[in-house]
Amino acid sequence: MANDDLRDPMQIGDYNKNIQIGNNNTIGITDVELAEQLGVGKVAVRNFLRLLDQQNVSIEEWDHTLRKLAERHKELERRAALLESDDPEVTSLQSQARQAIADIRYEIAEDFLEKAVKLDNAAAEKIKAIFLKRKRSAAENKALKAESLHTRFAFAEAIKAYEQAVILAQEGEDEEKITLYKNMLGCVHLDKGEYQKAVSYFEQALASDLKTYGEDHPSVARDRNNLGSVWCSLGEYRKAASYFEQALASNLKIYGEDHPSVAIDRNNLGLAWDSLGEYRKAVSYHEQALASDLKNYGEDHPSVARDLNNLGSAWYSLGEYRKAISYYEQALASDLKTYGEDHPSVTRDRNNLGLTWNSLGKR
Repeated sequence: MANDDLRDPMQIGDYNKNIQIGNNNTIGITDVELAEQLGVGKVAVRNFLRLLDQQNVSIEEWDHTLRKLAERHKELERRAALLESDDPEVTSLQSQARQAIADIRYEIAEDFLEKAVKLDNAAAEKIKAIFLKRKRSAAENKALKAESLHTRFAFAEAIKAYEQAVILAQEGEDEEKITLYKNMLGCVHLDKGEYQKAVSYFEQALASDLKTYGEDHPSVARDRNNLGSVWCSLGEYRKAASYFEQALASNLKIYGEDHPSVAIDRNNLGLAWDSLGEYRKAVSYHEQALASDLKNYGEDHPSVARDLNNLGSAWYSLGEYRKAISYYEQALASDLKTYGEDHPSVTRDRNNLGLTWNSLGKR
């Protein structure tokens, strides 16, 4: 004889009556109310109850077990919803995972989700790599434009282009290029005569490179050399000498004695000490720079001519005018071979010679 008060728990959800839990046990709550309490759909509630009945969960454990099922169910649904990809394989795995979740086959759902996430992450990483590559390429193009503008003394335009290059490099997560472009911004501001702005950019570059590379790295030495140059321009020669000395110590460790970077550092130190009235020190550094550059380049090279000119200036400061003339004449001969008559370096050499002969009374 049929009994309308008894119903198969497998059919819960078809009626809005008090929920029955196997063996005629009932609780005073409907499936709709329970679904609202648990935050899941009625279909999920029906499947939960089917599972609990199959597992012969006692009435005492029923509420705790049901809520654990609901929490796991919602977490898996949330994870499935997070998957976003145009990859058909990911979409298929997502669909299979959702079906498994609905069927309370959580281990199978977990497996589908793990596979989908791996594919989804791979797709996301590929998209990100393309994005970063484009940003880095755009940054390099801006930097090339900025460099061209700088060489044409279009300082305002060069600064704007380098600033855009920095932003693009940041978006491209290219820390090395961010630092490089900030360094170049410092160089443009230095050439423009905006020394405090130059100091700011060079200090940012130095802090970044120290963090990335540590003390003894060419980029760190370059940053310190640039800071020395701007402090020279500000008349802070002792500060400048300190940065040049740090750059020299670093480059000596990296390259050894006879390297162009070491010669540049010594040349800069010579200029700083000359400005401080330490002319003998200046001569010593310029002589070391000259010896190194002669080994690397031979007689007729702009770096050698520069060293000869700087030595002439140091001897001039010491009142050794004939020695100064000897070095200026060698610098002039070298620059004439390199550039010909009409070049600023040749003009500089002749001007220095004229001033020195004048100091000897040879007008």
